[in-house]
Amino acid sequence: MVFNTVYTVKKEISKDAFLRQLLFNLASDNGTPPDVVDAKFRPVGEDVEEVIVCTAHIEMDYSASIGYDREGTHWTADEQIKSKDLGEREQSIEATTEWTTYRGHASGEITATALNGSKMSHSDHNMIESVIKSIQSHSIDVQGEADVNDEGRENVLRECRKLFKNNIRFPGDRQKNTRTNSDITVLDFCCYKLPIYTVEFTYNEKTYFAWGYACGSLNVYCKGYPCVADMDETQIEKKTRKYRMVSKAARLLFVGSLFFACIMCFVHTPWWLVMPIASLAMVIFSHRKFKDEYDRVWISCFSIETKQDALEEAYKARSFDMLTEEERKLFWIKYHTHYAMGEESNQER
Repeated sequence: MVFNTVYTVKKEISKDAFLRQLLFNLASDNGTPPDVVDAKFRPVGEDVEEVIVCTAHIEMDYSASIGYDREGTHWTADEQIKSKDLGEREQSIEATTEWTTYRGHASGEITATALNGSKMSHSDHNMIESVIKSIQSHSIDVQGEADVNDEGRENVLRECRKLFKNNIRFPGDRQKNTRTNSDITVLDFCCYKLPIYTVEFTYNEKTYFAWGYACGSLNVYCKGYPCVADMDETQIEKKTRKYRMVSKAARLLFVGSLFFACIMCFVHTPWWLVMPIASLAMVIFSHRKFKDEYDRVWISCFSIETKQDALEEAYKARSFDMLTEEERKLFWIKYHTHYAMGEESNQER
């Protein structure tokens, strides 16, 4: 098999625009540390990624076990009633699932993408498709050379079958034991040579990887983000040091006064027990003050204002354009969307 057409795509996005967007994505995630934009970034690398775009006609036979949920009346003996009257019964509703075999046939066209190589692409089908659709027509040249990689061809045909199967809608409430058998006819088989940026960055001795195509709509993806657990708490510790020292001193005073009061009890002066009681109250009060201050500083570090200020400082250091009003609105939306998703996942856990 050979490519019907090879398209070579020109760069539409600069390295600075790519890195600027990566910083924006990192800062606007409410789960990242406030100083994530100060991570150490290696130079942005450039490469060309050959992507297969395959349009195929598929004839697919499929079968599955289809379950229909049913609610039926079930009569059981109630233990309390049974002890009084053996003839009485209690009615309850019991849910059951009726299973039946279902077979069908579907046919149609589908378009899928895959990397023209033995390794997997960093991006999935939806990402690649979105980028290709957003490329300006004048940036695409019908030229270039590319050889079909056998593994890449198998991957894109497998992706075609997978996407087509996902479009099948089965009846019933449940499905299991799904099986398919398909014939595929390739209608168009072309290659897009897409420019791509990659970069590694290090935060608190952990390395992360980000990438994005240098064409189409501005797109940046990151394999894992630094999170709160990776954060160096030195700055927070400095801001709360005074309260921590007072709390520690109060605990030492309590231990010392308790020891001294115990000694004084042996010389018949138990009124010294007032000292450890008073120092215990100081321990509770100072610890509460320390915790309140720690929480206040911690929350202030993760506030949207703090993270926006840190982002703009990072932009200024790199001579990037400052945040626009539209970006500020998008920052707010992304920050609170991540927050809501985080709250939801925390509740699930």
